[in-house]
Amino acid sequence: MKHIGDLKITEKNQNQFNILKEVTGSLDVSGNAKLDALETVGGYLYVSGSAKLDALETVGGSLNVYGSAKLDALETVGGYLYVSGSA
Repeated sequence: MKHIGDLKITEKNQNQFNILKEVTGSLDVSGNAKLDALETVGGYLYVSGSAKLDALETVGGSLNVYGSAKLDALETVGGYLYVSGSA
């Protein structure tokens, strides 16, 4: 599944996006959201809480990570990187 444009995912709406592989715009992920299939974000990515993005490899823009989020497969960030907490 590919989402064109910006997107906000929370623990409450995460089930709508469980097969999401790509977001062309920016993405805001909060809480305990788990996105197993997400591989690419074209814009910036803002992650807070204990979100799990196990398959994410590429962020085209900047990446802000707060809390204890997991981004184990991340290889490329196109903009700046800010990490706070135990991420």
